[in-house]
Amino acid sequence: MQQDAMVEAFFKAYFIEGRDLTEASVLMDIAESAGMDRAVVEQYLQDSDLHSQTIDSDKAAREMGITGVPFFIFNRQVGLSGAHEAETLLQGMVEAMNAATND
Repeated sequence: MQQDAMVEAFFKAYFIEGRDLTEASVLMDIAESAGMDRAVVEQYLQDSDLHSQTIDSDKAAREMGITGVPFFIFNRQVGLSGAHEAETLLQGMVEAMNAATND
């Protein structure tokens, strides 16, 4: 799956190679190494609408107090920060469902 290849390529570039993921040329190199079309990646990186969406999403997350990953939000009701066992995630989902039905 290309998504898995991208995640691996990002981790390798950042944690092993110490590359700067804020540089567009670095992102294009990484994407290309993971099998993506460099021209398509460049087009996405230059898309001002996508950039605005990313900035807005980041701002919304920070306003909700999200400062790390992973962070799970279930039905806009329940949030869990950090890695959790499946049972804990299921409990969060059930709480979110219950909260939605009690509204």
